[in-house]
Amino acid sequence: MTASVLIVALNASVKAAPEDVRIVSYSWYTSPITSSDPGEFIVVGEIQNIGSTILDYVVLAGTAYTANGPQAQWATHAFVENMLPQQKAPFYMIFNNESAFGGNMTWDTAVTNVQLIVGYANVSNVQPFSGLQITNTKSFPDPNNNGIYTVTGTITNTGDQSTPGSVWVVATFYNASGTVVAVNPTVIPDNPGSLAPGDTTNFTATPLDYSLLTSQITSYSLFVHSQGTPQTATPTPSSSQPTFSPGTSQSPQTGQNSSIPLTDLVLVAAIVAVVIIVVAILLFIYKSQKLKANAATNKIVQTG
Repeated sequence: MTASVLIVALNASVKAAPEDVRIVSYSWYTSPITSSDPGEFIVVGEIQNIGSTILDYVVLAGTAYTANGPQAQWATHAFVENMLPQQKAPFYMIFNNESAFGGNMTWDTAVTNVQLIVGYANVSNVQPFSGLQITNTKSFPDPNNNGIYTVTGTITNTGDQSTPGSVWVVATFYNASGTVVAVNPTVIPDNPGSLAPGDTTNFTATPLDYSLLTSQITSYSLFVHSQGTPQTATPTPSSSQPTFSPGTSQSPQTGQNSSIPLTDLVLVAAIVAVVIIVVAILLFIYKSQKLKANAATNKIVQTG
């Protein structure tokens, strides 16, 4: 199955209209080559649910171009589960040797354009857990970590039930123009699958691939969520907003987007829904491994 056929099948199967998801802004860079990272072409950005219904996993597909034409294609999902109307969430798209048409990364520093398309955004009837709040946030250049842009804060479960799964703080970092330049989905590792009512935990978030990006960051936004289905899940969508940090306000600029004929994307399956789930899981595992590696060396996450 080619990717162009996949996208047609996706558009026919999803319940949410493609226009219900807006790509707010995005940018790209090449990650540094290290002992644990061979160097990759990274696209970071932010989407927004501008429809009236809750959306489950939102999957995006992208193509990287140089002056010689398309060089690579891949897909990723936004860092959000059961996305509320008007909510924003970041994404982190990785292009590597496996996604490149030529099987190598000789083109990554010559990219002139990246085109993105929303491939999947189905309607969800699950209300996300709403009892988590972020307080005591502050941002600063960490003198103990090479001056890296750092955000800290406290998460409190103000609800009357334990969280249904792992708790995540998702950070989006912006430059002076309001464009997304870095992200960080920060799992709270000391949380044993849930956070009881009244419990608190601290977090520290720094941007992924921070050595390239910290000088560009001027503001940030945060939201917190718990993965999984709350015990009191209801099929009635809500228009309530997620909890955001009091970071500097921003007005992200719209990136370049258009419908693109995706071909030869490495996704083969008999059922489109299964394809998307598999892609989301594989990318989640890949990025989770990268987060763990970064956390071990760069102290991305701290808990209290």
